[in-house]
Amino acid sequence: MHTVKKAGGLAFPWPFKVPGHSPMEEGLSLRDFFAAMALQGILSNPAIGLPIFKDDPSLAQAAYEYADAMLRAREK
Repeated sequence: MHTVKKAGGLAFPWPFKVPGHSPMEEGLSLRDFFAAMALQGILSNPAIGLPIFKDDPSLAQAAYEYADAMLRAREK
């Protein structure tokens, strides 16, 4: 599992302090956001079709590989 910092930080950080909550530990990581956007693009390709994810997580894994590539590109 990636830490929030390794995952690019939060995609939509909460700008306000909430008692008892740390804004750096909650919410969607930028890595998860990038993966969601990549998966949306992958699934929009009609040639792929809709796989059954129960036994084949390959498209989700590909989405995270794209997300990791996007995070590496941001570091340059």
